[in-house]
Amino acid sequence: MEEKWISLNEFMRRNNIGYDEAIRLLNSGKIEYEKSESGRYRIKVGRQCKRYRKRKAYKGSCRAKSNYK
Repeated sequence: MEEKWISLNEFMRRNNIGYDEAIRLLNSGKIEYEKSESGRYRIKVGRQCKRYRKRKAYKGSCRAKSNYK
């Protein structure tokens, strides 16, 4: 999945969270975002971390990976 920017409303809709929770995540630094001059938020999504890519090499869930011998 490629990097993509979405609106704050779309981010809240995708994660089933409210406005206060979304703003708390943004302010804590857990989510990469930009704020425009007009006050709108753009949130970066879609970049996979290395850990996810390694896990994806195994078939099954994380639990199946930990039990793999």
